[in-house]
Amino acid sequence: MADVKEISIVVPAEEAEALRTAVASGDYASTDEIMHEALRDWQDKRHAQTGDATRLRGKWQEGLASGQSTSLDLDAIKAKGRDILARRQSGTNG
Repeated sequence: MADVKEISIVVPAEEAEALRTAVASGDYASTDEIMHEALRDWQDKRHAQTGDATRLRGKWQEGLASGQSTSLDLDAIKAKGRDILARRQSGTNG
């Protein structure tokens, strides 16, 4: 087995009972197994969040590098969207 360290944790009574129930029902062999799974899930989640943040920073930098933004005519955008929707509903593509 890999190098193992023993630690103690304190959990509320409800969580301790949930751990015992999961073991008693046979879902897990031990509370250690539950904690190992929980730690793996936590590590996976942190890794995913780090990746998401890295991608977001990259997109932010791309946006900054793309230059000055221009004004948008929201009324024209809405009108174009309504026109596209009307053509789709009427069955024409022109």
